[in-house]
Amino acid sequence: MKFTSTILICLLALSTGMKAQFRWLNPKPTANKIISVEFLNKDYGWIHTSHRIWSTSDGGDNWVEQYTSNTCIVDVCVLDSNRLWFSLHAGSLLYTDDAGASWYLCGHLDLAISDMHVIGTDHIWLSGFMGGENCLYFSKDGGNTWRGSESCDHFFKGIYFTDKSSGWVAAKDGLMRTGNGGWSW
Repeated sequence: MKFTSTILICLLALSTGMKAQFRWLNPKPTANKIISVEFLNKDYGWIHTSHRIWSTSDGGDNWVEQYTSNTCIVDVCVLDSNRLWFSLHAGSLLYTDDAGASWYLCGHLDLAISDMHVIGTDHIWLSGFMGGENCLYFSKDGGNTWRGSESCDHFFKGIYFTDKSSGWVAAKDGLMRTGNGGWSW
């Protein structure tokens, strides 16, 4: 009995300590469902709902709405405090190089985008659905031209590159790797 009471007291103390580490910010900045969050450091971060982008420069105490889209926003990739990419489900990309003061719509594909990864301002990888197939696409010129990867028979999600050549993608049947920038997997 004493052992059970000791465990119960420890669990209660532990759960109380864990609660103190988190602070509820909802409904700030929005009461809508937040789809993803990405922070550059402890102060600068971005979230997006299905149609809006919000930013903070004070660790989430205050949020500023930066962009409203007519199309569903899918993913965010933060390069630094000024350069960000957002992918839109309808096959377009949003880019800013001034921390969201102005936005550029670029890189349209007839692709329902499901994930994105960007290295610098020029190398972009996208996964999505086109014509009933799951596909990977990449651009080496900031989204002006696109090339499809040779592998389109998998369900792709979770693209990550460490540099312009080495990358991984989570596929339905496992993890795939490239060492040549996405030309082959």
